[in-house]
Amino acid sequence: MPSKTPSKIPKKKPSKTPSKPPRKPRSKIPSKMPSKTPSKPPSKTPSKMPSKPPKKIPSKLPAKPPIKKKIKIPLKKPSFRKKLKKGQKYIVNGRVKQRGKIRTIRLKTTLNRALRYMIRLVDNTTARSFDLKIIGVSKVKDIKKPSLKKFRKKISKRGDVLTFVEKSRYAIDTIGEKKGLKISKVLKKTKKRKRNKSKR
Repeated sequence: MPSKTPSKIPKKKPSKTPSKPPRKPRSKIPSKMPSKTPSKPPSKTPSKMPSKPPKKIPSKLPAKPPIKKKIKIPLKKPSFRKKLKKGQKYIVNGRVKQRGKIRTIRLKTTLNRALRYMIRLVDNTTARSFDLKIIGVSKVKDIKKPSLKKFRKKISKRGDVLTFVEKSRYAIDTIGEKKGLKISKVLKKTKKRKRNKSKR
């Protein structure tokens, strides 16, 4: 009996217990932990952040500027076809054709005053037509409308220009028309008179 018991017991216990536990924790922990943590975060953050903002921001900005154009549309253009409010009158400049070119006569007066001046100018020269173009609107008193017996009236498509053409009956009925007086000479004389008055 004393010979069998001490031989079997010490062989089985030391072989199983020390071999298995130290191998498993040392091999798995250091291999997997450093590989996963540093590799994934630097790859995802720098790739996605710079790519998305430059694509989305410039696409939305150029779509908004057409809103600014709508602010300028409501501005109304002046027209002889529209009626003005009480007390308001159109302010007008004269225009005459010379050698195929349009020359503006800066009158800056009301419609009836400009008509009276331009009718006298055209009726006493070889010119047959003149225009009145709207510059603006103001509250000013105007004179009575002069007679348009010798002229025909037309309105332009836009409505901001009135054209007056002398009728063929009255083409050569004044002294200036019979002499062949040109409108350019009359305008030069008026400029000289204005300069002399300003010097005085």
